[in-house]
Amino acid sequence: MPQSMLIYQELPAAESVATVIGLHAEAGDVDQLLPLARRLGPACQLIAPQAARPTNPATQGYVENQGYLWFFIQEIGHPEPATFGESLWLLDRFICDVRERQGHDRPVFLVGYEQGAVLAATLAMVVPELLAGVVAISGYIPDIPGWSAPVEDLRDLPVLLVHDPGDPAMPLELVERTALRLTERHAAVEVREAAGAGRDPLAAADLTRAWIAGQLARRQAPASAS
Repeated sequence: MPQSMLIYQELPAAESVATVIGLHAEAGDVDQLLPLARRLGPACQLIAPQAARPTNPATQGYVENQGYLWFFIQEIGHPEPATFGESLWLLDRFICDVRERQGHDRPVFLVGYEQGAVLAATLAMVVPELLAGVVAISGYIPDIPGWSAPVEDLRDLPVLLVHDPGDPAMPLELVERTALRLTERHAAVEVREAAGAGRDPLAAADLTRAWIAGQLARRQAPASAS
């Protein structure tokens, strides 16, 4: 029975062998990551949830292409705790719903951009057992006063952190600190650069596609060897 109330869109992929849950950026919506998903190839089916909070509540229902945000920002690296916690819980339930519907044998990758990447990196430490890997494009693990992620051992969960060196809104220090925090919890972390990814997630499309393909190949290798 569904536990999450988030609306979402699915991009059909008849030959897919994996699911990608795509989390949009601030002011994004269910369509924002469709171009990226199409670049990931036929192996991946996209499921894109939409944040519940409109960027401008006063115009909700009156403006076409209304954008949505996952949480409010106090300052870079420090989301407003209540809205961040609400979205984290909703996405936790959403991922559980996807796994229940599709079966636990099908690999599920979490791919987030900007605000979606902040949530994706955090969810790696919340529901790692439900994920085959996490890609955070221009994201980080935030500091939430009084809260610590529940899972201490991520058991080599693959995580790709994509950093745009020309993006002034995303200091490299935040990315490096995120990599350290995930590595301390035994994730298998890679940090890669993608120029322009801070402005457009498509700049990270080829990198993301190759990384996911590599993870799928590793998952299949033991079965092939035997």
